[in-house]
Amino acid sequence: MTNHGIERLKEIKDKYKENDIEPIGINKYKVEATKEAEKAIEESEHLTEEQKKEILKNFRK
Repeated sequence: MTNHGIERLKEIKDKYKENDIEPIGINKYKVEATKEAEKAIEESEHLTEEQKKEILKNFRK
């Protein structure tokens, strides 16, 4: 994944982490952040399907 892609995932994580103090809590944060991360990863055309799955798995941690 390019540096731009990695930075994009960090931005997504930070954006939703800031909003994670709502009563709905961590589940809403994870769902929304994962949706954005999936979109960003899909846009990275040079990645194999296996790499995309691995990146997404690590992002969810």
